[in-house]
Amino acid sequence: MGDYDNGKVQRYLPDRGLDLQPKICISSSYRKTTYFDEFGFAGLIERARFGFLPLDLAAKYSVNRLIDSRNCFELIQKDFVIPSRSGGSNHEHIRTVEQIVSGDKGGMVISPQIGLHEDVLALDYDNEYANLIVNHNLSYETVGGGEAKKGLLPTVVERFLKRRLYFKRLLKEIPKDSTEYVWYEQRVNSLKNILVCLYGSTGSLWNRYGNVLAFEEINRLSREVLIKTKDIVQGLGYDLVYADTDSVFIKRKSSTRDYNEVIDTLSKETGLSISVDYHYKFLVLLPLEADEKIEVLKHYFGITFDNELVVRGIEIRRHDVPAFIKRFQT
Repeated sequence: MGDYDNGKVQRYLPDRGLDLQPKICISSSYRKTTYFDEFGFAGLIERARFGFLPLDLAAKYSVNRLIDSRNCFELIQKDFVIPSRSGGSNHEHIRTVEQIVSGDKGGMVISPQIGLHEDVLALDYDNEYANLIVNHNLSYETVGGGEAKKGLLPTVVERFLKRRLYFKRLLKEIPKDSTEYVWYEQRVNSLKNILVCLYGSTGSLWNRYGNVLAFEEINRLSREVLIKTKDIVQGLGYDLVYADTDSVFIKRKSSTRDYNEVIDTLSKETGLSISVDYHYKFLVLLPLEADEKIEVLKHYFGITFDNELVVRGIEIRRHDVPAFIKRFQT
């Protein structure tokens, strides 16, 4: 149980005594309501809609069970027989060690250039993995010599990708201090979580339809996109100071260059939507604490042109660091 306030749930304990504030009971097991705490009531509703589940089960289910529920619903609508979860779905394929090493590489990272950088633009491919799944028809049954018709995974992903983009557009049309903004933001964040997990569970042992080859193919295409991005950025005369999976940090060698040039070119050449994540006035990419000559990933801080402090991987972001240390570092 919890107090409902602006789309969030506040912890409620029996020993607090009589509380006349409105309550929402999501689950009989409190420890299972963490999804509600993180994404709010509207986010939980999106989860329930996705999995065709009541709110109680949507709050309790793991993401694998949630995706399994949706997959089974889609297949039942097409008159498919649902196999047993323990029916022996083969999540691996007989391959040589060389083939496994060649295929199982995950996302690509281009090491950061350690030190202080000025006027850095951080670009992010919007829903890159979801768009790759849809654009290339990547699914459990279509990869590795499977069917050529539209697969199960892109069918599910496409619908909820469009739904997320719909709510993102609405966010730009309403004031940030409105109640509607809170609802839409919760829906957008919840749908993003679902879309990321749809990709991540493609090769999972717990996915009854999982196919490791599909997971590897999605990653392979994402690596190709990042290599292409690197070539385009450098070919247009920009410096690439850091890149991680679906985001790139670039800076111009001349102040007369227009960043819109590279954004338009990347979107056109890759066929993917790309947007500005942050525009840094100053950005510091940090080295490894044990050796200042070795760069470290996802460790940086910067000040944007809107005077916003952005930090990743340092004490300010950690939950186990005392508050006074965070204040001092800030």
